[in-house]
Amino acid sequence: MHVGFIGLGRMGSNLAQSAISKGHTVTGYDRDSGVAKRHAGPRFSPAATLDALVEHLPAPRTVIL
Repeated sequence: MHVGFIGLGRMGSNLAQSAISKGHTVTGYDRDSGVAKRHAGPRFSPAATLDALVEHLPAPRTVIL
């Protein structure tokens, strides 16, 4: 499953890492672009804007706020 995360603070970051550890692919967005880039890896793609996040997710889209 490919999941989008908006907000990669303490809780969002932990939820995203948990999803990755369970085999999911994650695209994440945070207002601070440096936060999203720090998580970049084989199963995590940072999104620079909300529009980019939506475009990156396959339909039907699943986004966690």
